[in-house]
Amino acid sequence: MKKLKNTMLLAAGAMLLGSSSLMAGTDMTKAEIEKDRAQFPKMLQNKALTVVKAEKEKGFNHYEFEAKTPRGVQKFEVFTIGGENPTMFIGKAFDKNGKPVNLKMNNKAIEDGVAFTMGKGPEIVYLVTDPQCPYCQRLESSVTPEALEKITIKVIPMPLSFHNEAKPMLYWVLAAPTKAEQADRMHKVMTGDTAYKSFKPTAEQKAKFDAIIEKSQAAATELGARGTPSLYDENFNQISPGVLTQKPKVKTTEKIVKAAQAVK
Repeated sequence: MKKLKNTMLLAAGAMLLGSSSLMAGTDMTKAEIEKDRAQFPKMLQNKALTVVKAEKEKGFNHYEFEAKTPRGVQKFEVFTIGGENPTMFIGKAFDKNGKPVNLKMNNKAIEDGVAFTMGKGPEIVYLVTDPQCPYCQRLESSVTPEALEKITIKVIPMPLSFHNEAKPMLYWVLAAPTKAEQADRMHKVMTGDTAYKSFKPTAEQKAKFDAIIEKSQAAATELGARGTPSLYDENFNQISPGVLTQKPKVKTTEKIVKAAQAVK
């Protein structure tokens, strides 16, 4: 039995990794989804789980679920294989180049959740961030000028429920009249500026800002952000925040010239 299971795991892995049309699936019907749920009752019939997307691929079914957790709504992917020995896998799919493959994203929901941008480069990244998060603040302080020259950061605010100052910070940021000033305020508030503490938004302003934050949180959920900071490339694959903090490598010849100039 153990050998059979191992064989099935290897076969399924090869199928998922080798499929060149992983994202060319068709939507599953309600009856097909319920059939899968009946085959895996202990996992897929959990009341805390909600099916977000379900597609039939070649040889397997591909799901995206939302789960309610103490840290908020989390997304994860599930793959099922039918037949005599129904099997389920939880995790990520990868293409032949080893890059994570996402289910079809709701691009509009993600773009609608972008509050403002930073930088002016041709490369696009999406940053899910919380102004009170110490890790986000550390990242904000470490972003290099070189990164802002080559990258445009689309900022998606996601104030975490246990950060009491996150929303007041964002209210002050979003009250700035232009997107450029909002980006500037975001940088200031994340690097120690306390001007937000004296800002008292009106009920009308608060409703407007809450609507913006709600769209941003929906975008973060669509991206599958499990915490802050979370960074994604233009194809919505998660990437390392290091792309914003690394300085370009200096060639050896340039180092020699700079050393010589320093001596002079």
